[in-house]
Amino acid sequence: LHVGADYNTGKDNVFAAGDIKFRTNARGTEFFKTSAAYTGADLKRYNFEALASYGPVKFQSEYANYKVEPTTGSSKEIKAWYAGVNWLITGEKYSDFYKDGVMDRIRPKNDFVTFGAPGYGAWEVGARYSKFDAKDFVAGTDFSSASYSNDVNSWTAGLKWIPNPNTRFMLDYIKTNFNQAITGGAAGLTPYSNEKAMNFRAQFDF
Repeated sequence: LHVGADYNTGKDNVFAAGDIKFRTNARGTEFFKTSAAYTGADLKRYNFEALASYGPVKFQSEYANYKVEPTTGSSKEIKAWYAGVNWLITGEKYSDFYKDGVMDRIRPKNDFVTFGAPGYGAWEVGARYSKFDAKDFVAGTDFSSASYSNDVNSWTAGLKWIPNPNTRFMLDYIKTNFNQAITGGAAGLTPYSNEKAMNFRAQFDF
C-alpha cells in the first residue's frame, strides 16, 4: 500500500491570457487554453495519490486540484483525476520492486536474450480512465468555446514489454472525449469531439 499528498500555495501578479493550458494524455490536441487575464491571483494546489498492489496486480489513482483566486471576480478550480489497473501477466510481483517509498524498475523473472532462447522478459497490460473538469471557467468569457473544451475524459489501454531491467517498450491506445466539438486552436480545421491516438515509446537505461 502507498498513499501520498501535497499542498502548496503562492501568488501570481498577472495571469495573462493563454497562461493556463492543457493537452490530451496522448500529447496531441491542446484542448484547454484560457483567453482571459487574472490579476493578483492567489494560487492553491493540492493532490492525493494512492496505490495498492497484490501479487501481479496494481491499482493506482490520483486526484489533483488547482485553484485560482483573482482579486476581482469569482475563484476558479481545475479538478483532475485518474484511476488505473495494471497486471504483470508474466507473474512478477509489484511489491518485490517497491522499497524505501520508491517504485523501482520491474525486473523480469527471465530476461529476453534473443529469439529462440529461453526467457521472454516481463509483459504488462493496463487500463486507465482520466477526467478533467474546468467547468468553473466560463465558455466565451474565460476560454473560446469554438476552440477548446472545459470538460474532458479519456480511456487508455496499454501494453508494456520489459525484455530486461534496463529496457522497456510501451504501446498505448488513448481515446479522449471532449464535451463539445473543438478545433484545438487550429485555424481552418473541422471541429471534432474526440481524439484517438496510438503512442509508442522505447526506453533504454544505461
